[in-house]
Amino acid sequence: MWQNKIQSLLETFGAFIILNILWLLFCLPVVTIFPATITLFSIVRGWSKDGIDYQITKQFLSEFKENWKRYFWMGLTWLASGFILFVYYYFVLSLQIPGKSVFIGLLFISTFLYIGMTIYCFSLSVHFELSHLTVIKNAFFLSIGRIGSTIFSIFIVLLIVLLSYFFSLFFWISGSVAAYAIYSIISKRNAEIWFKGESELTEPNG
Repeated sequence: MWQNKIQSLLETFGAFIILNILWLLFCLPVVTIFPATITLFSIVRGWSKDGIDYQITKQFLSEFKENWKRYFWMGLTWLASGFILFVYYYFVLSLQIPGKSVFIGLLFISTFLYIGMTIYCFSLSVHFELSHLTVIKNAFFLSIGRIGSTIFSIFIVLLIVLLSYFFSLFFWISGSVAAYAIYSIISKRNAEIWFKGESELTEPNG
């Protein structure tokens, strides 16, 4: 019995490694980060519902092809927003300007919203059939209105980054584990929305 459990554990660990490596490879061109991450979330969503499907490479390639077509421009917008935020960081932290504390406060809020909306965008996109604009709108409202889920998810991301930094082996499953944990947290903590369909998201409640 214990041998079967060990084998199952090793197979699960291997699946997360393979998925993580595929995700990293498809993120390398940079402009593909968004569709690659959508694909990552789509696969872990299936795993959370139906268990692990070990046809990982075939599934990833197939879904990435579809997500590349659908989310390429949304991904470029996301990257551009991140770049603007980075430039804002540089100027606010490096320059001596009047009222700097106010700008730092705005920087903190902007960063929180950017990360929170990113987390919700991925989860919403793989669970609902929504337009890009509706995804972004709901990601904004949910990141604020469901702030507990947002903070918890950001904490998970930071924890996994730290674990990857201090334990290099963990890096090889960091992305897939993070996606699985985040999707599970958001879907369970927002179950009343998650399992009622798109109609619950057309006019988000605070």
